[in-house]
Amino acid sequence: MPTYVVATTDCSTSITTVSWDSARGASSYTVYAVSTWGSNSTCTNTDTTCSFPDLDCGQNYTITVTAEDDNCVSLTSAPISVTTDPCPQSDLQVTLDCSTDSALISWTPGRGTLIYNASAKGFDVNHQVSCSTPGSACNVTNLHCGSRYQVSVRGEGLICPSQSDDWIALKTAPCPPTQVSIRSSCDSDTVSVSWKTSQGSVSYMAVADNSEGHRVTCNTSDLACDITGLQCGQTYQIYVSGVDGDCIGSRSEVHILETAPCVPQNVQTILECQSTVLNVTWQQKGQARRYHTTVRSSDGQVLGCDSNTTFCQVPNILCGLTYSVTVVAYSQTCNSSQSSVQHVTSGTHIYIKYFIFQYLDVSNISFLHSSAPCPPDAIFAVLDCDLNTVSVSWDSSVDGVLYIAQAFYSNNNNDYYMCNTTETSCDITVTCGMDYNVSVVPLRDGCTGKNSPVQYITAGLSHLMKL
Repeated sequence: MPTYVVATTDCSTSITTVSWDSARGASSYTVYAVSTWGSNSTCTNTDTTCSFPDLDCGQNYTITVTAEDDNCVSLTSAPISVTTDPCPQSDLQVTLDCSTDSALISWTPGRGTLIYNASAKGFDVNHQVSCSTPGSACNVTNLHCGSRYQVSVRGEGLICPSQSDDWIALKTAPCPPTQVSIRSSCDSDTVSVSWKTSQGSVSYMAVADNSEGHRVTCNTSDLACDITGLQCGQTYQIYVSGVDGDCIGSRSEVHILETAPCVPQNVQTILECQSTVLNVTWQQKGQARRYHTTVRSSDGQVLGCDSNTTFCQVPNILCGLTYSVTVVAYSQTCNSSQSSVQHVTSGTHIYIKYFIFQYLDVSNISFLHSSAPCPPDAIFAVLDCDLNTVSVSWDSSVDGVLYIAQAFYSNNNNDYYMCNTTETSCDITVTCGMDYNVSVVPLRDGCTGKNSPVQYITAGLSHLMKL
């Protein structure tokens, strides 16, 4: 029976050689190789070595040896194990992630390989990166942009490496452009972008992104292009990437652009009757840092207020005037166009003392947005006891204003006689023998103005006296 059986595998030739000590009286020997997958092979020799050039790769084999002479076969030697060289991997592939300068290397594993080492070695750059895994894929990172690499995989078995000379070429993503500059104007929805050439770029894509997901681009093979369609009141990130086919490289340095604010919308004016403060509100789309409200009166006076919210109060509003109101929004560098013009004549909320309505037919009064009309500067009152009337007059009237003349005969505001007109005079029927305080109050669109100066009338007198 052969003894001291030894088996070795030559990694360079994949030949497994078995040797043993000679057995006395033996004229020949037979070596048996049985794999765990059921593959069998034999080798016969008169010497004490025998070689297997064709054992399956990636297999564990059990080796036994018998000795023979012309008549007999010895007992089988003690079994030993040997592992053949690993099978080569196949179907090598590489997938480039253009945005991260990394690549996924994958393959079909070969039997008997315990670990794989994938590498990418630069053709035109002195750079190499690698990754290891017992599986079928791994990721190499930190590839140099705009470069070409040779990608290969090497497997390691228990004793030998796998035998594969396969490799594939990889071209990395273009390098990001440099010296990016932007130029825009406040009255345009376009930004002009320019840059310097970058390695590996066939063309370029300039991008404008905002936080609300709005994205606009321009593509060119030149070193400048215009991005159009920017929205008002937005903050955009502007950058450029190199392009090579379907591969878009890493972005350049980012520039921040604030577009001009949107025009304020839905401007509303609120002016209480007889108030001297005009409240202005509006709605704003997008971003704005501050606002300026301009109020122009019909007599040429210009008022205004500034705020950082969509509300503003304008003081010093005078009676009897029409005001035009506009709002402009401002960013750090730009302003919007002015809003549509809103017209108001001081006073929008309607309020008239109840006792006036007791004596007036207001069914035909139009309750529109109107100002508190101005009262007459001076009035004249004459008492005619023969006719039991007080004739009240004033210098002028304003279209659309109803004038109410009142003659109070006590300290109680409910004790009075009255007349009304849209002209400059009216007669109040009164009782003689009494003293009267006479005044005129204007009324327009449901809003009452202030009282005129008071005239004092004494019964039986035909002249007027100022208090």
